[in-house]
Amino acid sequence: MPQELVSHRMESRRRVPIGRRQLAHEPVKLILALLGVALAVALVGLLFGLREGINRQVSLFEDHAGADVYVASKGTRDFPTSGSSTLPASVARRVGAVPGVSEAVPVTNSLGILTLHDKRVATLLVGFEPGRLGQPWDMGAGRRPQKAGEIAVDRVMADTHGLGLGDSVHVRGRPLRVVGLTDGTAAWMTPLIFVTRQTANALEGRGDSARFVLVRGADGDALASRIARHFPGLNVMTREELRANDRELLSRSFNSPLLVMVLIALGVGALVIGLTTYGFVADRRREFGSLKAIGERNARLYRLVAGQAVAIAVVGLAAGIALRVAAGSTIHAVSPKFLFVALPAHYAILVVAALAMGLAGALVPVRVLARLDPQEVFRR
Repeated sequence: MPQELVSHRMESRRRVPIGRRQLAHEPVKLILALLGVALAVALVGLLFGLREGINRQVSLFEDHAGADVYVASKGTRDFPTSGSSTLPASVARRVGAVPGVSEAVPVTNSLGILTLHDKRVATLLVGFEPGRLGQPWDMGAGRRPQKAGEIAVDRVMADTHGLGLGDSVHVRGRPLRVVGLTDGTAAWMTPLIFVTRQTANALEGRGDSARFVLVRGADGDALASRIARHFPGLNVMTREELRANDRELLSRSFNSPLLVMVLIALGVGALVIGLTTYGFVADRRREFGSLKAIGERNARLYRLVAGQAVAIAVVGLAAGIALRVAAGSTIHAVSPKFLFVALPAHYAILVVAALAMGLAGALVPVRVLARLDPQEVFRR
C-alpha cells in the first residue's frame, strides 16, 4: 500500500471521529431515534412492573388475613376462583381440635358483581366472622361490617364511583349499606369488598357453609401436614402455597399477552435503531467508501456502526428508565388501582433488551457496509 495512503489511514483514526460526527450531524434524526428507543424501554418496564403489581394484588387477602394454613374442598386451589365447592362451617370446629391449631375460622368468598351507576363492577367478595381471622385489616373510614345487610368497600373503588359511608350498593340484586371504607384492598381487576359470612351465604342462597377455613398456628408447614393427615379428603395449603397458586392463575392468563407486547416493543426499538443507523450509513456512503479505499478494514467500520447503534440504545435506555418511573408514578397517582412494582431483575432485563435492540439494529447497516464497493467513490 502506498505510504501516503497508510499515513492518511493512520491520521483518519486519530483525527476523524466519524461515528460521533455522524450522530451529531443530524440531531433531529438522533433525537427521534432516542425517543423511539426510550418509549420502547419504558413500555417494557411498565409491562413488567404492572405484572408484578398485579401479582401482589392477587394475593392481598392471604398477605393480610393472618392465617398460616388454608383448608378447602379437594378441587379448590386458589382464592379468587374458588368455584362452587363449599364446606360445612362445622369443619372449622373439627379443624380447631387438631393439635397445634390456635384458631380456625370459616370464611366464604366469591366473585361479587356490584351495580354502580348502571354499571356492573367485578369484585372479590369476602364473608368473614366479625372480630376473627379474615376481617378487613385496614379501615380507612367507618367500621367493619358487624351484621347482615352491611358492607365495607375498597376506598379506591368508592372514590372512583362516588360512594360514601351510608350509601347503598346492590350486590346480586340485594341492597347493602356501606359502613366502612378499606385501605390496601385495591386491585386492577377485582378489588376486595367485605360482608359478614352470614350476609355472604345469604347472597348465594346457601346455608351455614364456607369455602375456606382459615387456620392460625405455629410452624405452618408442619401444621398443614398434620391437618392433612386428619382430613385426607380436603385440600390443605400453607399461606405460601395458596399465594403461589393465585399467582400461577394470573400468570397463565397474563403472561402470553405480556410476552407479545414486550416482543412488539423490542421489535419497534430495534427497527428505530436500524433505520437510524442505516440512514447515517446511507448518507455517508462516500465517506465510508473513502475509508475503505484507503485501506480501512471492514471490522473497524462494523464496530463504528455497531457502536453508534449501541450508543443510541444505551442513551435511550437511560431515558426510558426515567420515563418508566415517571409514568408509573403518574398513573398510580391518577388511578391507584394500577400498581407498578419495579424489581432489580426488571432493570437487568431492560439493560439486556436495550443491548439486544442496539445489536439487532446494527445488522442491516453492517450488511450495507460489507457490500459497499470502494470504487464507487471514484466513479462519482
